[in-house]
Amino acid sequence: MILSDEQIDEQIALLEQRKQKLMKIKNLEVEVAELEMRAMRSETDLKGSLLRIESAVAEHFNLSVPQLRSRARREYIALPRQIIFYIARHTTSAPSELIARIYGRDHGTVLYGDKAISDKMTIDAAILQTVKTLMEKCRQPQPETQNEKPEIHA
Repeated sequence: MILSDEQIDEQIALLEQRKQKLMKIKNLEVEVAELEMRAMRSETDLKGSLLRIESAVAEHFNLSVPQLRSRARREYIALPRQIIFYIARHTTSAPSELIARIYGRDHGTVLYGDKAISDKMTIDAAILQTVKTLMEKCRQPQPETQNEKPEIHA
């Protein structure tokens, strides 16, 4: 089969169009990969911040991290957990869903804990001072010795 010059030009034009589409797809794939990497770094930073908050609260109340993450509802555990929720919501950009997953709860529990501490701070100076102290401690840079990653519950 012999193609005319016009048919050859049409085929070349079609190949050029396909090449351009493939280049656009490749560029989009690179952009998506870069966005995914940024999102992963951001989530890692958030988890590090949440760990710092959790550690500071656990130390302040002489509790272990597993106690704070437990299903226990006793006030001596629930109150520090609610303080974690409050500090996390007011000092990080972590969505309540992420905070909730780390603690094996739903985001409504995080929102409730945030509001409960907010309300308690208006009537209890000791809680207000505790939260202020912990927030200051959490804002201080930590040494890079923490390699611990928060366990996220499905």
